[in-house]
Amino acid sequence: MSKYRVPMIEHTFRIIECFAGTEDELSLTEVSSRAKVGSTSTFRILYTLTELDYLFKNPVSGRYRLGAKMMQTAWRPMGKKKLAEIASPFMDFLLQQFNETVNLGALEGHEIFYVDIRESSRSFRMGASVGTGLAMHAAALGKAVAAFTSPEILEAMLSRCSWVRFTPRTITDQREWRASLPRIRKRGYALDKEETELGASCIATPILDGQKMAVGAISISGPSPRIIANKEQIIAELKRCSEKIALWL
Repeated sequence: MSKYRVPMIEHTFRIIECFAGTEDELSLTEVSSRAKVGSTSTFRILYTLTELDYLFKNPVSGRYRLGAKMMQTAWRPMGKKKLAEIASPFMDFLLQQFNETVNLGALEGHEIFYVDIRESSRSFRMGASVGTGLAMHAAALGKAVAAFTSPEILEAMLSRCSWVRFTPRTITDQREWRASLPRIRKRGYALDKEETELGASCIATPILDGQKMAVGAISISGPSPRIIANKEQIIAELKRCSEKIALWL
C-alpha cells in the first residue's frame, strides 16, 4: 500500500459503494460486512455521513440509505416522490416517541388535505380521516402552511375559508388571524389551542420546498394536558422531522 493512501478515506468510499445500485436500506452490520470494514469504524463513518446528509438513517428501523446530498453531488436525479412516502418513517418515529396522533397535511391547489395519519393507541386520542379537508383558520396544519405560502396562494386559500367558529377559542376575525402569521413564521410552528375542539390541542411545523414555501405540514395532536406537558419536546422533534423530510423533496 502506498504511504500516501489514507485508510479512513478508503473505508469511507467502500461504505458508500455498498449503496450503489440498490434502493434497499442497509443495517450497520450489513454495511460493515459488505465493505469489509470493522464495526467501530463503520459506525463512525455512517454517523458522519448521516450528519452531513450524504446518508439517511431511518429513525424507526435504524437502517441507512443514500441521502439527498449524495444524490445531488453525484448528479443523479432523485425523481419526484410523494410527500406521504417521504414522510412515512418520520411519522412512525413521532408516533413511537409520543404515542399521540401524527397528521400529515398537503397543499393541493388552494386547499389543504390530510394525506396520512398515524393514530395513537391511547383510548382518548384525536383522529381525522385521510383525504378530508381541514379548517385552515383553526387547524395547526392549516396555519403552518398558510404562514409559509405566497401572497397569491394565501388569498386564494382565504377566499375558500368558511371561518366557522368551532369553539369559543376559534379565531374568526380575518384581521386578527392574519396578524398571527408573522409570529408563526418567526417561531417556525403553529398551534391549535382548542380552536377546533375543546380539550384538544395540536402543534404543527411546515414542510418547505427549495424556495422556502410550504408544500405541506406535519403535526401532533391530542388531549390538551398531554400536548401542553410535552410542548417543547414535540416542537423540537417536529421541526427536526420537517427539515429532514424537506431534504427529500
